[in-house]
Amino acid sequence: MLIGGAAIAVTAAAVLVLIALLLSRHNAEHLLLRLVARVPGGTKIARRGGAVLTDFTQALQVVRTRHFLFAVLLTVPIWAVEARAMWSVCRAVGVDLDLAGMLSLLGGASLSTLVPTAPGYVGSYQMAFVVILGQFGVSATSAIVASTAVQVYLIGSFTLVGLAIMAVASLVSTIGSARR
Repeated sequence: MLIGGAAIAVTAAAVLVLIALLLSRHNAEHLLLRLVARVPGGTKIARRGGAVLTDFTQALQVVRTRHFLFAVLLTVPIWAVEARAMWSVCRAVGVDLDLAGMLSLLGGASLSTLVPTAPGYVGSYQMAFVVILGQFGVSATSAIVASTAVQVYLIGSFTLVGLAIMAVASLVSTIGSARR
């Protein structure tokens, strides 16, 4: 499973890089026109879609810069800290994972937040933990306890800090308005 997931991730990244390298602003509309030429209204679709594809390829041009590599390298310590924090919380509730399990959990839990859910990702996050940790022999109950603990200690702390910052900013704004 780990090898399959890594292969899919590498393939997806390679496809994005290939798109960025092959498509330029000038040939995006032409490529789309060739793809939809036989469809009724294909020229109109190509013109509109070509503009969107052109914008997309322009955004992907950042891949060619050294700043992109620098940004990617800066995410490595962030992921390492996140993985260590998640591993520590899981271990505290009795869920011990090896490196493969932890990386699978980190990736799957992060991707689960893309699914539209209730506030705080309640439900999808627990489901991701149950499905992923089940592959590593962890019971559903332990996975739910681990996911809830991770949410409370990691996501909850960010929420509290954000609320505190918002309250202080609101107070400062109110005091500033009162003085004028």
